[in-house]
Amino acid sequence: MLEWTPESLKAEIDYRQELARDRMRAARAAQQRHSESWLARLVRRPRGEQLASDSADPNELGEPALHAA
Repeated sequence: MLEWTPESLKAEIDYRQELARDRMRAARAAQQRHSESWLARLVRRPRGEQLASDSADPNELGEPALHAA
C-alpha cells in the first residue's frame, strides 16, 4: 500500500487541481467555439431562409437558450 507523506500528498493535490483547471479551460474553449459557430450560422443565413433547427425546440438540439430562466 502507498504511504502518503505530506510532500507526496501536496504533489498529488497540486497535480489533480492542475488537471481540473486544464479540463475547465478545454470545456470553456469548446463552448466558445460552439457559440461562435452557432452565431456564425445564424448571421450567414440569407434573410428569410429558415433552417430545420429554427422550427424545432432549441433545447432539444443542444442550442443555448436565448432567454434567461
